[in-house]
Amino acid sequence: MADRGNEAPTGPELTVVVCTLGRKPVAATVDSIAASAKAAGREVDVLVVWQGDGPADVPKGVRSLEVFPLGISYARNRGVGAVESRLVGYLDDDETVVEGWVAAALDEFAGDPADTPGGAFGPVLSTSYDDVPYFSPTKERVVYRGSNTPPWLVGTGGNMVFPRDTLVLAGGFDPRFGAGAPVGSAEETDLVLRLLGEGRALLYTPELTVYHPSRGLDDEVRARRLYGVGMGIALRGQTPLLSAKYLVTIGQELGRSVRRRNTRRRREVLTTLRSFLAGLVAPVRMDSPLDALDRVPDELRGELGAVPPTPMPGTIGERAHFLYALDRGGVLHLYVNPPDDLGETLDENARIVARAAGTDALWALERG
Repeated sequence: MADRGNEAPTGPELTVVVCTLGRKPVAATVDSIAASAKAAGREVDVLVVWQGDGPADVPKGVRSLEVFPLGISYARNRGVGAVESRLVGYLDDDETVVEGWVAAALDEFAGDPADTPGGAFGPVLSTSYDDVPYFSPTKERVVYRGSNTPPWLVGTGGNMVFPRDTLVLAGGFDPRFGAGAPVGSAEETDLVLRLLGEGRALLYTPELTVYHPSRGLDDEVRARRLYGVGMGIALRGQTPLLSAKYLVTIGQELGRSVRRRNTRRRREVLTTLRSFLAGLVAPVRMDSPLDALDRVPDELRGELGAVPPTPMPGTIGERAHFLYALDRGGVLHLYVNPPDDLGETLDENARIVARAAGTDALWALERG
């Protein structure tokens, strides 16, 4: 993630980064941001970080950045590295904001930076009025401080605004966490814990409301399973007090679901409980992602043999490097967002394949 030091931001004060795999239309999200900016009378930039197949499909006039699909945290970090604004907001690609969202975001960060929060979060409500909100812990504006603050009360990843400098100094999102990463969730939890540990104040305000489409029971249970594991992994490096608080919170929610005879909610909560306990002891594997092999360039695919390559441990970050062992001997390398001169520094035993169209990936075949 690029650090521009003391350079003054140019252009709009706020950039909203929307990360997408291209499976959901982002037009409604972009339109809602534009309507909110118009209502606030302020100029807002939108950047769509595209991880889908093929060229970016975004509304006319919207900037896009095409990156290799390494997960939501990687995409968010690449997004903040590509913007100049003082503030960076994050929304999911299937959400819409309320009319006052932009004004609320800008108002919370107005004035002396020393007196403004290190981040702001808001509720995520369902588009179905019959559904329980995805995240809405209180109707009050709350400022959180201290490393013993329960991060699940602060905010959720689909609705966040930060000063860009705060994100850069914190090192951005940990690319091991989040959808599409080795730990499939809790990227916001990890970041919140780090910011609170640094002494930052974090804000929750109902003025920053967004709406998310309703999910079916199977999809919700699947999401709860990923969330629980991620929360367990994120909290196990913290004080036992936080894990105990989370278990109490789960117990309280389970009790409410039983009293109300809400079988759906009870199933969701039990899934979260089991997954959280599993996450407390689950190893974090850093094997190179198997799905990345679906994007091997055609001119190299014939060199790999009939047996699929075997993932090996790799490194993930702003410049990721993944490796795959070949059955016939040799190693397939995948460099994501590599430096421009990488091809000149690789061993001559490696066959370099040009970057695939629309990606920031470079593949190299190291002969056995």
